[in-house]
Amino acid sequence: MVGRVAGLVVAWLALQEAPRATWDVRAAAPDAGAKWQVASTLEHRLAVEFRVRGARMRDYEQTTRDEAEWTIEVAAAADGALAATASYGECRTQLVTPLVDQEEKPEFAGKRFEVAGGGDDVRVRELDLPEGTLGYVASDVAERIVHDAHEALHGGWFAALLSRAPLIEGQAIDVPAELGAQLLGGPLQGGKLDSFRLVPRTARREGERDVIVLAAEVRATLAPDERAQPAVTTTFELSGEVAVARDDGRIVVLSLSGPIRCAGKAEKGGAVIEVAGTGTLSWTYRAQPVPR
Repeated sequence: MVGRVAGLVVAWLALQEAPRATWDVRAAAPDAGAKWQVASTLEHRLAVEFRVRGARMRDYEQTTRDEAEWTIEVAAAADGALAATASYGECRTQLVTPLVDQEEKPEFAGKRFEVAGGGDDVRVRELDLPEGTLGYVASDVAERIVHDAHEALHGGWFAALLSRAPLIEGQAIDVPAELGAQLLGGPLQGGKLDSFRLVPRTARREGERDVIVLAAEVRATLAPDERAQPAVTTTFELSGEVAVARDDGRIVVLSLSGPIRCAGKAEKGGAVIEVAGTGTLSWTYRAQPVPR
């Protein structure tokens, strides 16, 4: 009897629950002439403590901040496919430690690049060079530019995932590990993505666009470099939100932040050396279309 009453109570409560909102997100291919203005800030703070035989030997603190602004414009390439021009404006990288406070411009700052192709055949070429110059781009710079141009050239990172079915308020969506690792390539620094979950929360207006806001939770692990002694493992736990445009699935706002923890231990000359550190990582990204 008690079990039957409990079941009826649960059923009644379910009927009283307010209906969940649902939203549709559309995946749209880029078209020639589309243009976006983008800004990104990545900040990493870490305080590390070194111990030998259990005794505290020294502390070390470091802050890095990477700021960049760029414009992406899509154009039709000679072979009929799409290409993108990435034009970088104000960009800077800052490093602060107890001994150093320096700021420098990354190699791509103030330059324009063409990105063409897809899959394993993506080509990056620097523009506005003297006649006869090949426009070679270093591999690490090319990787960054390809990443920055992805949303414009190939559609939103999440567009295919979020357009499969209506989004239901509060119903979690697991981001495939490979997709999440590609999007978070910079912040993860080559680490392993343990989990990436999105939960639809609400709809709102962001600038000139209608967006769906999803809560985001990320867990990742940066494996130790075994050549280092002690080898240190770093873990990330980030949370925040992602707002995607309803009409094309592209990211309009991304804001993630959270704690970092690192730890490692090694034995050298009979002494145990320990490293332990805590810090924070934050990444903000905003993209708005430029009126034609």
